[in-house]
Order: sequence, then structure tokens, then C-alpha cells
Amino acid sequence: LTFENVTYDSRKVSDNTLFFCKGNFKPSYLTSALEKGAIAYVSEQKYAEGMDATGIIVTNVQKAMALLGAAFYGFPQNELFIIAYTGTKGKTTSAYFAEHILAKATDKKVALFSTIDRVLGNEPDQRFKSDLTTPESLDLFHDMRAAVNNGMTHLVMEVSSQAYKKNRVYGLKFDVGVFLNISPDHIGRNEHPTFDDYLHCKEQRLEFTKSCS
Repeated sequence: LTFENVTYDSRKVSDNTLFFCKGNFKPSYLTSALEKGAIAYVSEQKYAEGMDATGIIVTNVQKAMALLGAAFYGFPQNELFIIAYTGTKGKTTSAYFAEHILAKATDKKVALFSTIDRVLGNEPDQRFKSDLTTPESLDLFHDMRAAVNNGMTHLVMEVSSQAYKKNRVYGLKFDVGVFLNISPDHIGRNEHPTFDDYLHCKEQRLEFTKSCS
């Protein structure tokens, strides 16, 4: 099979799409995706709605999405020097400081993925408002590829604890990682059940970084 598109959003399916069944998935989304041109799907179980398509069954669809997304977009992370910030407070401010300093040192060849903006280049139409602090993995690698194609050589990004918990950055290595601080925020039913879980997710950035501070 040859894929021309990858997505987890049935509204963004086109011909020859690999569709990921993730998150708040409903079987009707797969039906819609196949009607729009999806030729295969990735999920943690088989669906009757996908009998006419190739099903790729995995143990963790979020991890599979990150690995396949990186491959689909040609591993753009290997063409960028990536600086990642995590911490309870100060990620956005620190990321903007770093981007501003690096812009002067690299002739403005710095992409930025923050809670506020996704900056993929120096033109006005290459700047977007962010939906998440750290994008879903397919969106992350799509934006990295766009940044590389726009001439960017460096990337400054915020990495939230949810990005690790939901495997949005699974398999991604950072060149420099900065752990700013941690306090008992983001503890609750919809985020982290305990502080230990929150701390564990934050500590993952240390494990997957070449140089830590």
C-alpha cells in the first residue's frame, strides 16, 4: 500500500489515506473515512465498519501514530536542532526568550511550537495559533516537515506532561531539554491522578534528551 495522506480526523481524509482510530473514536468515523478515500486504518481492535479496508492492529495506537507519522513525513526531526522546555510554570515565556536569541544567531531560521503560536517560517502565512501546548504527533511531524521545507534549522518547543502521557512525542529525541520547575498543579481526573504520575511524565523529557538542564 502507498499512502498519500495520514490523519486521525475523518474530516481531513482524502484519497489513499491511512486513518488512525484514536482518542474519542467512534466506528462511524471510520465509515466516514473510508467513504472519503481511506484505504487502511490503524487501531487497537478490528472494526466491522473496516472490513473492506486493510486494518493494522496495534497494542497502542498513539505510539504507532507517532512512529508512523515520523516515517511518513521523512523524519524531519533529524533535520532540526530541537530545544524542548517543560515545567509547571514558565514554558511559554522561556520558549519565546530562546526563540528570540536563536533567531539572531541563526538568521531567523528558528521554528517555534508554543502554547500560543506555531511558527513554521518567517512569512505571515507560516504562523498559526496553537490548539494544544504540544500538538498531536501527526500534526507535530507535519509541522516539523513544513518548518524544514521553509528553511528552518532549529526548533524551540514546549513539551507538556500530557504530551508524554498521551505519547504525542513518543520516539522523539531532543537535542537540549530544559526542566524549569514542578509544583502540584494539573492533578485531577482529567489530567494526572497523582503527583507521582505528573512527575513521572515530566521526567520522561530527561530520559529522551541528549543534553539536560
